[in-house]
Amino acid sequence: MAESDNSTNGPIISYTTLRRLIGWMGVCLPFVVYLGNWVIFTHHVAACLLPSSKVPYSLSGYYYTHMRGVFTGTFWALGVFLLAYNGFGRVDQVITTVAGLSAIGIATFPTSPSPNFLADQAGTCGPLVPVEYKSSPHQALIGAGHDVSLVVLIITLIAMAWRFRSDQPREGVTGTAKVIYLISAVGIAVGGLGAIVQNFLSNTVKAETPWLFWFEIVAILFFGLSWFVKGEAYKPLGKYLRLTRPRVAAKKLRARLSDRDLTRSYAVMKSRQVLESEPDVDGVAGGAGPVWGGRRAGRRRGGLSPA
Repeated sequence: MAESDNSTNGPIISYTTLRRLIGWMGVCLPFVVYLGNWVIFTHHVAACLLPSSKVPYSLSGYYYTHMRGVFTGTFWALGVFLLAYNGFGRVDQVITTVAGLSAIGIATFPTSPSPNFLADQAGTCGPLVPVEYKSSPHQALIGAGHDVSLVVLIITLIAMAWRFRSDQPREGVTGTAKVIYLISAVGIAVGGLGAIVQNFLSNTVKAETPWLFWFEIVAILFFGLSWFVKGEAYKPLGKYLRLTRPRVAAKKLRARLSDRDLTRSYAVMKSRQVLESEPDVDGVAGGAGPVWGGRRAGRRRGGLSPA
């Protein structure tokens, strides 16, 4: 999914940054919301780190914690970024626009609270300060809006990762990147399908099988991975490796040349000792200076000695 070509570097840099930001938001959101709530707002009970009936059983359920602002703000920012992202053609633009609206819909229409919401707040895994919440008379309709937004978002995320694979003629996508996009599309599909199925189960079953949270994490992590590769977030690491490799190679080359120079110097020294120890034609041992008529002088000049 490539943007239109531009003659300046400004739009290219901004699109690369935009892609990386989308990837970072997708990867960081589950950990920031999940761990942030436990570290900042709870009693730090180790058992409450694992999904159970005592904690929100979905990522969307953290709307009813003190991390509500982070959750909704991230999805709003993600939605705006996707709306601002224009693909190569009409199809790409429609996909990102629908995905952006769906992300905003998830933030605007919260999921229905758990049936034992008040009991959860008073438990050991509850917040230090209770979360105030007043149920809306249209809560069922709002929850339906959330479910629809979730389904549409997952479908568009799969479509985006799949469309990234077809950008090879326009952006030079490598074979490795195409494999990663394919894995990301499959990962989003598996996680998204599991989340959709789990989301439509009864609240009692959700409480006993808190898998919805893990399914959502799988889907959103693979989504972030695809945008990481799309935004070439690996290039800074590759640049560092390219900078360090010449240094290592130069160090090895210097060591190799040093060894070679020592060997060559030793060979030259030995050859000089041999030449100086050989007698000349007149039977006189080689001295410090050249002897005309001696073998050493003849050898040095590469020819016969003058008579």
